[in-house]
Amino acid sequence: AAAGSFWGGLRHMDVPHMRVPHGISSDLSSSLMLNLAYLLFGVVAWRIMRLCGLDCRQCKAEDRDEEQVRSLNSFTGETSTQAQNYLSFLEECRNLFLVQTALSAIAISPHWGASPIAVGLGGGKINTADELYDPRLAATGMTILTLDTMIRGIVTLFFVERLRKRIRTPIIARKDRGLIERTLWFSGMPKYDHETGEPFKFTSEDFKQVAQDFAEALNKDLNKKRIGLKKNSEIRVHIAPIVDKWHATSARLISAVEEEQAHRNLLDGVDGFYPSWRDKCKGSYCDPVKEAKRLKATVNRLKDELKAMESQNQLLTGSAFVTFEQPEDRNHFLVKRPKWWQCRRYAYFTFGRPPFSSVTLTCTRAPHPDDVNWLNLHISVTRRILSGAALTMLLFVFMVLLDAMVTMTSQLDHVVPALAKHVEVVAGWVHAKHLVLGQSMKFWYAVTNHLPSLLLVVINALLLPECIYRIAAAIRFHQHSSAEITQLHLNYIFLVLNSLVMPLLGLTSIHALIDWAERRQILERSLTENLSEALQGLMQSSGVFALRYTLNCACVTNTNSLLQITQLVFMCCARWKARTPRERFEAEGHFTFAWGYWYAWTISIFTIGLVLSTYVPSVLPCTALFFSVHHCVDKYNLQHKVYDHGPQSENFFITRALHYMRLICCFWWFVMGSSFLLILRENCAYWNIWVPINVVKGALFALIGAAVWIALWSWWDLTSILHDSSFQMVDIANRSHFRNRLLSELERCFPRCFKYAQITRDDSISTPPDSPAPALDKSRSLEMQSFVSDACRRLDSVGDRLLDANGGSTDGIWLVVGAAGLSFDARPAPVREPPPL
Repeated sequence: AAAGSFWGGLRHMDVPHMRVPHGISSDLSSSLMLNLAYLLFGVVAWRIMRLCGLDCRQCKAEDRDEEQVRSLNSFTGETSTQAQNYLSFLEECRNLFLVQTALSAIAISPHWGASPIAVGLGGGKINTADELYDPRLAATGMTILTLDTMIRGIVTLFFVERLRKRIRTPIIARKDRGLIERTLWFSGMPKYDHETGEPFKFTSEDFKQVAQDFAEALNKDLNKKRIGLKKNSEIRVHIAPIVDKWHATSARLISAVEEEQAHRNLLDGVDGFYPSWRDKCKGSYCDPVKEAKRLKATVNRLKDELKAMESQNQLLTGSAFVTFEQPEDRNHFLVKRPKWWQCRRYAYFTFGRPPFSSVTLTCTRAPHPDDVNWLNLHISVTRRILSGAALTMLLFVFMVLLDAMVTMTSQLDHVVPALAKHVEVVAGWVHAKHLVLGQSMKFWYAVTNHLPSLLLVVINALLLPECIYRIAAAIRFHQHSSAEITQLHLNYIFLVLNSLVMPLLGLTSIHALIDWAERRQILERSLTENLSEALQGLMQSSGVFALRYTLNCACVTNTNSLLQITQLVFMCCARWKARTPRERFEAEGHFTFAWGYWYAWTISIFTIGLVLSTYVPSVLPCTALFFSVHHCVDKYNLQHKVYDHGPQSENFFITRALHYMRLICCFWWFVMGSSFLLILRENCAYWNIWVPINVVKGALFALIGAAVWIALWSWWDLTSILHDSSFQMVDIANRSHFRNRLLSELERCFPRCFKYAQITRDDSISTPPDSPAPALDKSRSLEMQSFVSDACRRLDSVGDRLLDANGGSTDGIWLVVGAAGLSFDARPAPVREPPPL
């Protein structure tokens, strides 16, 4: 009974969201001013930190001059193409929403005024759904919205194709590119006896014998295509063993040895690199003598464990990497590639004599060595699917509960008055002049209007990516890029769930639906009127929340990304805790740019800006502001190496981003076309404009049909690209001759409108694609040549050291580089994980 009376009071309250009052526009104006003020404060703080040398840049003026930094970026552009494609994506999204804002203003302003496109400034309306209340006025609004949706959708697809044309193929070092073009990845090797279930355990000699037998089988298959003299090609086979336990023990041994040496230096009074840590140890922080004894025992124990592991027989991962002498030999095994509609991205290779010794393996071209996760090659597909599904379901339940609590904070101005009618204590709080911190309840109502969007930004920016990163690490993919792509998909799904679906179906919209249901029972309106009223209530509540959320993302999140407070604090703590040379070196390292998360973050804002733009046009300038600020911030962070770029991914992210953008546009067209047709079904008798209703219906049916067709075609295009990328390097920009020719004709007809600046290799000069290269003076050219020559000499010294470490042979060098990694300035990379056996 108490719950019924409480919800009854809540239902019959006067709901300001349903009447679009001046309070909403004033709240939005205050939210806009607060976010812009925070952004301005962040920019000023960033300038001060940069002048004081407190930023996270790796390329600073005191280390190298600007010309050397440009030359180094051009010379070591192995992973810079990821940054170039990402910045092109942000730039095209920025241009798209600027054009969308202008088109929407032209269509909306004559009929609804400037308030819907101006974030409610002036106290007017912020949505266009009010026309749907009166069927006699719905004809004009419906026609304008249909035409606006159709035109802006075509513009969106044009910008998506424009972005596709700007995609660059990965720039891989010549040495690595030659190895990749001659290497195959075979998987599916038998790891255990199918009858007894006993795993195969091999010694080093057994591994060599397996590699020799496999090379003979490959040569035998190659000789079948040769005419005349048969010869055996030089084939290097690497059978990958399971090394995860050995790797963990070896990493702990390295850390223990380094810590023991640091304590011995401390006891012997040797001047080291870390006086701050020595001062802490000399105090009451720890006892160096006891620590040295404990570490000595730990080192001996780990050495014994590692020696026992090396003496034992090893297990197979089921994968083998084969490097041929010529690329044509590798391509021979990829000739019988499957069709794209077979949903199989690998070819088959069968050898042996059936029925007793016939084996069929799957083969694809080898990825970049840095992209292979050598510790997870033995994890099966079934195990990855089960662990990923279980962890994702747990995260879904947790996020739904968390979002429900966050959404309820926006309804305190409805919940508290309803409680005040039945609880005397709450009534006293409501009427108190100084409730908390000297402020009344009215002030805290205003605060709670801004609090949910800020809390949601914190959840989406800090909690959600960390949870999904842990899930991707627990799944244990074979490639680092596969983990990043999974993070892209999961982050996008949960970001859209948190920022769009949950606010739309949360407490605010449930309240609107309850109020709509009661008024329908009382007034007995028609289906169209009730649907229109519910649509306005739903879009009004979720639209205001989406505007606040987009503004917070544009100003708060980008400001924090510019200041890099988290990375600075982490680096300071790592320096303070560093005890060994390796820890000191790793303390100076930078975070790796989370490509999957940031692509998902930007695509989720793209979704909000496009899907809600028909009924809430103010979301378009807010989204344009987000992409403008985000492009500037990420361009600075990536060009100045505030983040490490990570391993090469071969355009896997930008390919999926194109597919997502097309699907979002198709979903928007389909939803708008279906909802407009449902409303028009009841308004045939009230159609009172010169445009025939059949023309509008035909346009809506065309929208729905085009949405379905483009969605299917986009799925086919993505599947075809991913299928071909398993067998060869795909150039996405030159993939479609017809679309490229159409874009070229448009750019030729409108050169000033469609001219765009590409990010060149110098990462600082933006020039049109057809403009001549800037002339360099002779002195600067000589400086660049000398710097590149010096870099080449250092790379040669790195190669000589690798050859010496490998006994003068090149066998397995690309595997060592892929697992341990060496930077281009001949410094050892952070030894976070030792190479496999």
